[in-house]
Amino acid sequence: MGLQRKIRCPQILAAGLAVLLAGCMSPKAIRPVKPDYWTRQTTENAMTKNELSEQTLNYLSLRDWDNPARKNPRQVLLALRAQLIAEPDRTGLTSLAELAYYAGVRAKSPDEKSEFFLTATRAAYATLFDPEMGPQLDALDPNLRMAADLYNYSLSRVLNILLQNKETERNTVKVKTISGSVSIRRGHGITNAPAIHDVLVAFSYKTDALRRHNRRRGLGVPLVVVREKEPLVPGETILHPPVTEAQIAPSTALLLFSNPWKNSCESEAAVLELWNSLTTTCVQMEERSVPLEADTSLSLALLYAEHESYRGILNMPRFLRGGFMTDKRGLFLLEPYSENKIPVVFIHGLMDSPLTWLPMLNELFSDPILKQRYQFWVFFYPTMNPILQSASELRESLNALHRQMSATRKAWDDMVLVGHSMGGLITRLNISDSDTHFDTACQSFLDASEGDSELRDYIQKLSTFTPLPFVQRAVFMGTPHAGAMMAKRIGGRTGSALMSRPDYIQNFLDSKDGRVKAFKHTENGIDNLRPKSPFTLGLKASSWNSDIPVHSIIGDLRKAGRTNGTDSVVAYSSSHIEGVESEIVVEADHLTLHKKTPAIAEVRRILFEHIVKKP
Repeated sequence: MGLQRKIRCPQILAAGLAVLLAGCMSPKAIRPVKPDYWTRQTTENAMTKNELSEQTLNYLSLRDWDNPARKNPRQVLLALRAQLIAEPDRTGLTSLAELAYYAGVRAKSPDEKSEFFLTATRAAYATLFDPEMGPQLDALDPNLRMAADLYNYSLSRVLNILLQNKETERNTVKVKTISGSVSIRRGHGITNAPAIHDVLVAFSYKTDALRRHNRRRGLGVPLVVVREKEPLVPGETILHPPVTEAQIAPSTALLLFSNPWKNSCESEAAVLELWNSLTTTCVQMEERSVPLEADTSLSLALLYAEHESYRGILNMPRFLRGGFMTDKRGLFLLEPYSENKIPVVFIHGLMDSPLTWLPMLNELFSDPILKQRYQFWVFFYPTMNPILQSASELRESLNALHRQMSATRKAWDDMVLVGHSMGGLITRLNISDSDTHFDTACQSFLDASEGDSELRDYIQKLSTFTPLPFVQRAVFMGTPHAGAMMAKRIGGRTGSALMSRPDYIQNFLDSKDGRVKAFKHTENGIDNLRPKSPFTLGLKASSWNSDIPVHSIIGDLRKAGRTNGTDSVVAYSSSHIEGVESEIVVEADHLTLHKKTPAIAEVRRILFEHIVKKP
């Protein structure tokens, strides 16, 4: 019996201990969480929710500042700043930056908001770059990305306030912080830049006009900058429209501080810089190469929004009216000219505009390699003109820009032309030799020009040409090499009858008394597309430079790869030509062929192939 008691005692103790432990290990002590629980703990912060991050709350609670931080953030910020000057700590600086951002969101007046947001920007900058704040953070430390985001979003709030108050128009502006002020002066990209008409902070907008909104992570505030229009090369003749840099450009703003955090005095200095996001992907900051934050889609979306009159079926009849197109034609560079980047020129089709290329451009801009190696241009022309006229305008514009830029570098000599529909025919003419194939198409012009040297010179430039020497590759998209039956049908005949010449052509012809009658009966752009027109027959007889690789992208309404169908406007038999380096058939109608993902992917593939073969 005694032995039994001795045995049972430990059993009872063990059972009691088990009960106690069971109470300690209850579901309330350890509970399951969703897989994204800890991800949210490390990613949610004052920028993404109405609360400070777990990391900052923990940092403040160790100092018994978590509750005071919510009630009186300014007092805690000043105390924390004094502590970090005495005891440098990059993690603490990130917490200070987040608390300042948190306070800025809750501040009432714009002045108080800018004070807190600039304090956050300054602290985040010091976290990333100040050498006196101790060892640099490890690349995997979440404080590093959080500090970069706090810098970006705090600076964007400051810029929004300065823009609203038009403070950015001044050479220097003084903005308060919690401990003094910062004198911000204009630096790179602003001081010597063309006049800035408007600025949008990209963090404040999104677009639904494009299938994807492309952004690149990095440092800085992505902007859309709208500048005053200023031609690079003014239009000189009726065959030479102006060459212009796009007024709307994606840019990135940076604010660089002069004084280290520890030594910052009551008044410190900073420089606001502006970088073009298409031409620059990294900059040197504090002896480090830093990738720029960028938004390449919003500028395209703004371009789309600002040209309402070029969009939609209801606006298409405008392209038949000569007066609508007179002052809009020309070659447009979507970024500042670079002698080190290969030009790619996109040429739209009948009754269309460069806006048609935005889905393609949006995808190409998002590729870091293509953006580094290529510069993208668009050509806008009146499609009611004879196609020979439009091809001559592109030829003259490219030659004029070549002379203006003294383009002798290899990049220019590797140019690529991409044309959709009628734009494909313009592309083909610029890599072809005219020989005598277009004399018939221009015969009425030639007859009427007898005795007028100016008129004859104009006509000879239409009908006599050689391949552009700097074009090294061409892409045809839905191109009617053998014409389009649409031009013969009632829709085509109606469009042709409604077309009027652009004013710049009509004024030139009106100055030639007694000769205008012959010109009135010449073919316009739609007439040229008839399968048996003199233009189409001349094009069939001509041949392009065999040294230039060409590619065909063809649409089919029913099925990709089909070779006996149509895209509703151009039959496969007209789009297909012998001697191409590659050909694909995409399931698409004529109007959307160049916007379809497989077609865009094929252009991307061709451009990569081009830089491999033309390193």
